[in-house]
Amino acid sequence: MCIKKRHMKLKEIRILFVLIVSLVIIVPMTLTAQQQKSKQKALPPFATVVSSDAVNNYLSVDLTELPVFLERAILLDLVFADPHLVVKVTDISGSKLELFSDKLNDIGLVLKSLDSYRDKAIHDNKTLDEGKKKQLLKKYSKFR
Repeated sequence: MCIKKRHMKLKEIRILFVLIVSLVIIVPMTLTAQQQKSKQKALPPFATVVSSDAVNNYLSVDLTELPVFLERAILLDLVFADPHLVVKVTDISGSKLELFSDKLNDIGLVLKSLDSYRDKAIHDNKTLDEGKKKQLLKKYSKFR
């Protein structure tokens, strides 16, 4: 009987040990993940509505998220193709791009579109081969 009790005690100690080790590993990982999420939330949005009038919503796009000329040019090309957006000034050398959109357009969808255009521009810059990049740079030289 004593051996059974000792065996049960060892099992309980092992379970307790595994629990403690799990907590020591999982809790810091969870805290780190939460800290990273809070840091992500602190970043300003890529595109924001800066003002409105009776007809339009005026937006500002943070071009600092696109440090490479090709990314900015791809974004501008995508914006030009979007029937819901109008570019006020086509200068992409600064830190902001000013746009406007008719108030009839769902502003939430417009902002999501701009986010997806940013993502596509970044993705294209990372994945296109050098030949295609050269073609695009030639095409987008008008934006310089």
